[in-house]
Amino acid sequence: MTDRIAIMQKALNLRALAESTTSQNEMMAALAAAEKLMSAYRITEAELAMSEAMGEITVEVVNEFQSGFDNGRLRHKAQACIWNVAAYCEIKAVLHGSSIRWVGDKPDVEMAKYLMELIRDGLDRSYDGWKKTQAAVGRNAKGAFQVAMASAINRKLSTMRDQREADRKKAVDEATAALSAPAAEELRYAVANGKLQELGNTALILVSAAETKRVAVEDGYRKLYGGVKLGRASGFSYRSGNASDAGRKAGNSFNLGRPLGGNSRAALT
Repeated sequence: MTDRIAIMQKALNLRALAESTTSQNEMMAALAAAEKLMSAYRITEAELAMSEAMGEITVEVVNEFQSGFDNGRLRHKAQACIWNVAAYCEIKAVLHGSSIRWVGDKPDVEMAKYLMELIRDGLDRSYDGWKKTQAAVGRNAKGAFQVAMASAINRKLSTMRDQREADRKKAVDEATAALSAPAAEELRYAVANGKLQELGNTALILVSAAETKRVAVEDGYRKLYGGVKLGRASGFSYRSGNASDAGRKAGNSFNLGRPLGGNSRAALT
């Protein structure tokens, strides 16, 4: 193992520690240490993805638990974002009451957990901040505000996911445009099946890495939850025009970025 690959593995291990710890201070320290390593050695997310895809660093599909998404007897409105967070992070989610099971590659699961905590806390802080500006609020105001805000965040996550898929498709289309039909089909097969030695550019390797990871996550999910259908959060319906309008505005301006300056997966706005 070269020194650089060892450093990338260490960065992934630190992220895994951040994902598994119950201590907020330890989580932030581990994330900061991972970021410091990546910045010092100019390691990008693309390089990590390629190293994972080529088997130079360990890719581990995990089944992780996350709790804290209830308000007493009620489900927290952040639950409405679970499925879009899972889709954006390219992992699977299973909802057990107010708790979530995530299945996916460790860095992606860590990202999903971070986003869900960010959204949950953001919904609460944004509503509390808005409430202080109001002379009075109705009994449905909090639900209406948070449901509207969560819906806006879901649209943002969906747009980012769709853009990423469009970028990947464009990379493959551009690479096959000048090829004969048989050669184009061969290249598409190589991309879909992780035959990295046959791919000629970074963009295709990243697309192939994503597809290889998707297959691994699907397989891991089937082994763990083969008989469980993915659900959808439902039952969140509130009417309060003023609160809903304020919630949509808060969701549209909500920053989904994470505190890792050099992490391209953090470039969420």
